[in-house]
Amino acid sequence: MVKAISWRIWATTTTALVAFVATGDWRLSLSIGGLEAVAKIGLFVAHERIWTRIQTREVKHVDHVAH
Repeated sequence: MVKAISWRIWATTTTALVAFVATGDWRLSLSIGGLEAVAKIGLFVAHERIWTRIQTREVKHVDHVAH
């Protein structure tokens, strides 16, 4: 868990720094970094839920075929 949190901090900081280089505006850069973090966490949760559904269907299919 610590590794995941430290990676998210590093990735968001990188995004904010790239945004600062592109815009020259710290407020906008921090907003972009914050938005990126929230969006990616939400997308990650959605991805995990979809992936779990796919795996569950595959397991049910294999169980059905095996019996």
